[in-house]
Amino acid sequence: MRRIRHALLTLLLAVSPLALVAERLLYDFSSNDNTATLSIQSGKAEINEDGLFIEATSHEAIELTFEGDFDFSDWIYLSWDMEYRSSPEARFDINIAGEYKDVPWGPRKFKQTHSGFLKNKETRRFDCTLVRTYNSMPMTPLAKEFTAMNAYPNGLSFNHHGIIPPGVKSVSFRMEPNNTTRKLWIRKIRLNRPAQHPLHAKHKDAFFPFIDAYGQFKHETWPGKIMHDDDFKQSLQAEDQFFKEHPRPKHVSKYGGNKEGPRLHATGRFRVDQHEGRWTLVDPEGYLFVSTGVNFVGSVLTSTKVHERSHYFEGLPPIDGMFSDCYKHGKQSFNHGEANLIRKYGQQYESAYVERCLKRLQHWGFNTLGGWSIDDFSGIPESLRIPYTLNLNVTWKLPRPWINKKMMDVYDPRWEQQLEAEFAAYSKRVKDDPWLIGAFVNNELHWEKPNAFAKSLLSMEMAVPGKRRYIECLREELQTIEIFNQRTGASVASWDALLQTSLPDSVTLEAFESINIANYQQMVEYYFSTIRKMFDRYLPEVLYLGCRFHAGFTHEHNFSIAAKYVDVLSINIYTDAVSNYRYPREFDQIDLPYIVSEFHFGALDRGMFGTGLNFAADQRNRGERYRIYMDSVLADPKCLGAHWFMMADEATAGFNGNESYNSGFLSVADQPYYEFLEQVIAYNNGLYSRF
Repeated sequence: MRRIRHALLTLLLAVSPLALVAERLLYDFSSNDNTATLSIQSGKAEINEDGLFIEATSHEAIELTFEGDFDFSDWIYLSWDMEYRSSPEARFDINIAGEYKDVPWGPRKFKQTHSGFLKNKETRRFDCTLVRTYNSMPMTPLAKEFTAMNAYPNGLSFNHHGIIPPGVKSVSFRMEPNNTTRKLWIRKIRLNRPAQHPLHAKHKDAFFPFIDAYGQFKHETWPGKIMHDDDFKQSLQAEDQFFKEHPRPKHVSKYGGNKEGPRLHATGRFRVDQHEGRWTLVDPEGYLFVSTGVNFVGSVLTSTKVHERSHYFEGLPPIDGMFSDCYKHGKQSFNHGEANLIRKYGQQYESAYVERCLKRLQHWGFNTLGGWSIDDFSGIPESLRIPYTLNLNVTWKLPRPWINKKMMDVYDPRWEQQLEAEFAAYSKRVKDDPWLIGAFVNNELHWEKPNAFAKSLLSMEMAVPGKRRYIECLREELQTIEIFNQRTGASVASWDALLQTSLPDSVTLEAFESINIANYQQMVEYYFSTIRKMFDRYLPEVLYLGCRFHAGFTHEHNFSIAAKYVDVLSINIYTDAVSNYRYPREFDQIDLPYIVSEFHFGALDRGMFGTGLNFAADQRNRGERYRIYMDSVLADPKCLGAHWFMMADEATAGFNGNESYNSGFLSVADQPYYEFLEQVIAYNNGLYSRF
């Protein structure tokens, strides 16, 4: 193993006092000064003033690691300037890992993975986007200045795959063997793009307003940015040309199944089956069907708070003008996305926009309308139809009070009444529609584990049905309130007092774990069996697609019970690949397929501040990460497909006081990300050849 010592090199920046630097080299190949260590684990390496050259045989990986005490706090990117001379295209992975103990809560160790591809004879700059962990948010002072946002101008953003910037201990690079000799030059590795926007650091008065009249970031330019109203017409012409260059695939069936593959029994409806050792959807004509979908097709999540933040925005229109309907929440918010659709498609934009979205999905190679997409196709030409899903019992309509942050009381009779009314209404319209794949019910409920759920019940001040039921279980087992007090350290006067009051935070309920588990599992059984009953009664030919589990709330007390009642399990999996998701240990024994109901990767090269729940270097890399993720979907014999979240980006200044993610195929100004789409289309059109 070869070890090379090097120094961190700081380059002075004359134009901004922000952090007095424009970039910082992670290491200096031309220097022998020492603060960090470079180890070459695999490959033959040579270093000179032009950088690091590594050659590897067909049986060798290229692998190297930089170790030291690094602080990335002032930066958004760790950029790699690389040249590659080999064929074929090669994947690489960069890992940034470390530990930092001075955080207020949550994990202190971290590992962040960045993946991409190098083509033969390519020179590429690859930006590792240094997304932070959520528990490092208190370290940034920008939160006080940029309110109602969870990511900040220039790209300071946070998610579960983040780093804690002061605690970086290692940066590693690996390229797997690929049956050919590979030659790689790493010219430079540097930290760049300041965490605080330079203009904001130097001249705050000039920085505001920072959102333009179209809802875009004012202080950057990029391909496709709208500068004038006339640009909308030109963008439509450019997109129509793109459609001509990327026609609808001809190898798929009417419903998007594999017309060139095996044909199973046709029932006239979508169903699930097993074929040659894997689960698959089967379309109404009997063709195998991998569900490639997009969420929120036909709507935009671009409403952003303007009340008390009007200085953020340039050119907000009059409240009583042609954009009056774009003001929301009692005129407290404005929806730039809707305003742009009016500018582009006219005052009554809805039908034109929906039809444009359906046409886009067809040309992009998608075959499913995912969650929260349009489900009323009256007036839509048959030629634009795409198989669709329903999202029922949506969170914001659930009866309150909730037991925790996102879990209703399933024993509250209002929940079942609401559920049945919704099923009955949809049944009249869609139960015989062959284009309907299935229905999700709920999304990312907070399925706490039994002890935590019991504590949430007893933390409620109101005597809700679920709390009453749990206390009856305790009373039946313990008999007296004195035993409850002895085993918990509480001082509750009576069972009735426990029902009417909130248990102090200091009291824990682990002593009643067996009771908690039994009560919890009964609740889970009741939830899924009640919904199954609704399907059997109102939508008997429609697949029950599960509850869109949050990946952090799947465990041994709910997953196997859900599998008894659903046709397909659904999970929102925001990992790099489905194989990286930690399934409950019972999953291997469950003979049932699943579908990824949400995933995405976002970047910072189109004026957005947040990457979303997973990240990419740029629009090209979003496409690369899409390919890697979908490869993992096809490799899993239980996985039926995956749905991207979502059609269009969120509000640049924060959707409804929160997210500002580059999660879409379209910008807030309805502009397609063509570099991203080129790879998505190529992958989707070749998907069945890989299946």
